[in-house]
Amino acid sequence: MAPLMKFLARGTVAAVLALACAAPAADATNVTVRVEGRNATLLPETVVNVDGSGVPGVGCPNSAAEALDKATNGNWARGTFTDTILGEQLVYTADDPVYWGQWHNGAYGNGLCSDIVTEGGEVLLIADAFDPATFAPTVLPTYISGVPTGGITLGQSFTVKVEQVTTDGTSGNGTRGPLAGATVTVGSVSAVTAADGTATLTPTAEGTFDVRAVKGKQRAPVRKVPVGAAAIAQAQAEAVAAGIPCATTGNDGLCGTRDRLAPLLTLAGIKDRQVFPAGKGPRRLSGTIADTSGVLMVKLRIHRRAGEKCSYFSGRQEKFRPIRCGVANAKWFKIGDRADWSYLLPSALPKGDYVVDVNAIDKAYNRDDRRERGRNRAFISVR
Repeated sequence: MAPLMKFLARGTVAAVLALACAAPAADATNVTVRVEGRNATLLPETVVNVDGSGVPGVGCPNSAAEALDKATNGNWARGTFTDTILGEQLVYTADDPVYWGQWHNGAYGNGLCSDIVTEGGEVLLIADAFDPATFAPTVLPTYISGVPTGGITLGQSFTVKVEQVTTDGTSGNGTRGPLAGATVTVGSVSAVTAADGTATLTPTAEGTFDVRAVKGKQRAPVRKVPVGAAAIAQAQAEAVAAGIPCATTGNDGLCGTRDRLAPLLTLAGIKDRQVFPAGKGPRRLSGTIADTSGVLMVKLRIHRRAGEKCSYFSGRQEKFRPIRCGVANAKWFKIGDRADWSYLLPSALPKGDYVVDVNAIDKAYNRDDRRERGRNRAFISVR
């Protein structure tokens, strides 16, 4: 067999859709299918039910071909020497030796019709260009683990591990090893994996973010991480609605657990170290609170320094009262129990340097006592 034909006989879509049909399985099988194009993911991880119906006009029941057909809703060039999947055509030429590399359960595939799928298995198609010297693939399956898909609190770090399949292109070896130099991103934060394939990230904003790991043409499946109580609660609600079993960190108040996490409070409208011109000081203070147990109380504290004199804002008297300088000497006052809270001062803040603190207590009696500048504390000036 010529070297090229020997290579095409394993792991490529071209020349692997032999019409010989596999024996039907007794029960339907759940399989994950993913398609990675030249420059983008064409099909993210998609679970399909392979029931033995095969590929229309081709056959191949219970095979990787049937899984691909169901995952793409038939949007691929069914048949021998397939070159197009989900609209992306790869035509092998000497100048551009690109093809659809086919992998099955993390190992180099034997062909879409030849690979019989099993429960929980994986079918992966990758736009690849083999090394003509070794006939080995150059774009390898890549995976990421360690993403806390159940969610994390804002400011919490997590460590992921990125791995790639190691193979010589002919043995079908599906062993995984660490991938160094991969860029992992979550929101606007990124890190590069070390020699052991690990990278540590700390999200800087609340919400649900994609966690991506990329090195060259290699892309790991995208994972999502909810950051903050509101995003975690939303993710849980969506999971339950989709029939996915409830997940919990064990202390977040979800799935019947006891809530031991402090409410996550964020100031809005003013920024730490922000300077306002005289007469333009802020009057309305506002922010948001995320918590699974609900808000019991929101409290505010404002410390002012003007020259050598200090004062605090009295919520009861609605005016500044003199105190000994020091934020700890300022008094807290209650402003409500709304997650989207706001407080309107009697007038705009006059000239001075201020420390604005906000705290919250949830209905499980957890408190947001840790002062974090830019989140629940802001140093501002009016000059």
